[in-house]
Amino acid sequence: MRVAIEGCCHGELDRIYASIRNLERDNLKIDLLIVCGDFQSIRNVADLEVLACPDKFRTLGTFYQYYSGQKKAPYPTIFVGGNHEASNYLWELYHGGWVCPNIYFMGFGGVINFGGLRIGGLSGIFKPHHYEYGHYEVQPYNDQDSRSVYHVRKYNVQRMALIQQPLDVFISHDWPKGIESHGNTKKLLDMKPFLRNEVHTNTLGSPPNEYLLKKLKPKYWFSAHLHVKFAALYEHVQGNCETSRLGAPHAFHELGSIAVVEGNPEEIDIHSDHEEMMEETYRHVDEKSADNSGGLIRKSDGLDSADQVDSVPANANSAVDDPNQSCKESLFDQMDVTSDANAAAASSHGNEQAARHPKYTRFLSLDKCLPGRDFLQIVNIPEVECSGEFFYDEEWLAIMRATNDYFSLAREQKLMPSESELRKRLMEELDWIKENVPRSSLRVPDNFVTTAAGHVPGHRPRLSDLLRPHLNPQTVDLCKLIGITNYVNANGVVLPSRSAKDLTPTHGLDKNPESLEQKQSMFSEKETTNEDKNESGQQIETQSPPLPEGFAPENVVNGNDQDMFKGSERSPSASVDNQE
Repeated sequence: MRVAIEGCCHGELDRIYASIRNLERDNLKIDLLIVCGDFQSIRNVADLEVLACPDKFRTLGTFYQYYSGQKKAPYPTIFVGGNHEASNYLWELYHGGWVCPNIYFMGFGGVINFGGLRIGGLSGIFKPHHYEYGHYEVQPYNDQDSRSVYHVRKYNVQRMALIQQPLDVFISHDWPKGIESHGNTKKLLDMKPFLRNEVHTNTLGSPPNEYLLKKLKPKYWFSAHLHVKFAALYEHVQGNCETSRLGAPHAFHELGSIAVVEGNPEEIDIHSDHEEMMEETYRHVDEKSADNSGGLIRKSDGLDSADQVDSVPANANSAVDDPNQSCKESLFDQMDVTSDANAAAASSHGNEQAARHPKYTRFLSLDKCLPGRDFLQIVNIPEVECSGEFFYDEEWLAIMRATNDYFSLAREQKLMPSESELRKRLMEELDWIKENVPRSSLRVPDNFVTTAAGHVPGHRPRLSDLLRPHLNPQTVDLCKLIGITNYVNANGVVLPSRSAKDLTPTHGLDKNPESLEQKQSMFSEKETTNEDKNESGQQIETQSPPLPEGFAPENVVNGNDQDMFKGSERSPSASVDNQE
């Protein structure tokens, strides 16, 4: 199975899909696209109000065309949320669901199965001062809530920590804390020098993600957020989870006991003045990297093996230094993707035999979608005998049942029971799932429906309708399937086809409608001006744009190819302490 991994999307779906199509000219078939956050599923101008970025950089994009059915995603696509999202829409699908046909949101935290691959994901970024809160934000969001809503909550980390069956892939937006020390740190700092202080103080990355990395031990971990291509190899030594502060035996309830660091450097506002200045300052570094990193955006004359090095496998030099070492002895062959994938798939269909966890996790982060940047990577994972369809995960459905009573819509998060108590309950809930949810119902249904109105150039819908929270039928159906109460927009607007009565939100709807009307007028005029028309002035169907100059991905990396996750032996001069 060939999986395309995308860093930050930032609404560039057309360009990403065009890049993948360009790859397929070389007789490659891409089975799945994974987007690691900042997807920006913006349906209309009201969604732009939730997007956390400067007003001058808020663009409608083209997602609304996929949402309204004008276009269809050519590849099965899954994504997690980042810190630049239409969070009001993603909130409707808190437990996961289709944001449009063929594009599946992983939810605020969740596990899904695709073609035999078991994929876990956690949306948002880590901010310590919101970590222990419940989901208290109320729509329509004010400016503060539009930022806090995408901050990771301990509730979801605790739920993810209950997973026992092995994961093939884990997706997050921000990095696990400390992962940079398991790759080519010198190269990272050459490209992003302003990260030096966070690397020195070991504050770069998310502590909850570090905990989940050590506890869940997925074979692959894909991230984005920092707008740089970086690969690492993390070795799971025995007891490393116990040595972590977050991984101690009592850590399940101390996941939130993290010192608050003001000015967390990881929340990088896209197109902020600071980042644009940094991008300009180090542009020559990125251009040099594009020619020598072995990434997707490179010249077609080829590179030698030394140029394709991405990272140094920490604590594993002995396994990769010897060029004569046999393939069977290679550390990469100790991670049997096929056997673990089949075992995970079998477990989701009733086989209770636990498959082993891999000894190593291969980490990869990618850039944002821009010309000359390493934003896309193809990973070739051995085929498994499973159809390329999405299936709910039995263990995760059981976790949803075991923890739903502790879902909180208040600022104060309900206290979860001890991990041992939850695991006992989890076993009971897993039995319930197997007895009450037929296997045929594990296939994710094609039940996408629009909720809020999609953008129509030249048309101005009632802004009050756009601002209201909507009750998404997909969320209702999933909760009904596993017999839990739905707390997500339970009093939101209901589609007429689902109920004869529209429910009105209990909170106010006035959120500077004049400002929204001005923005809507601006976007409507822009869309009308740029709309494709034929010679007689009639509107014609728009097509995905051709691949722009600079978007010429050519590099395909095999999932078992160690060049993607290793580098030459790290010399003393490559250590962080020696780089000034």
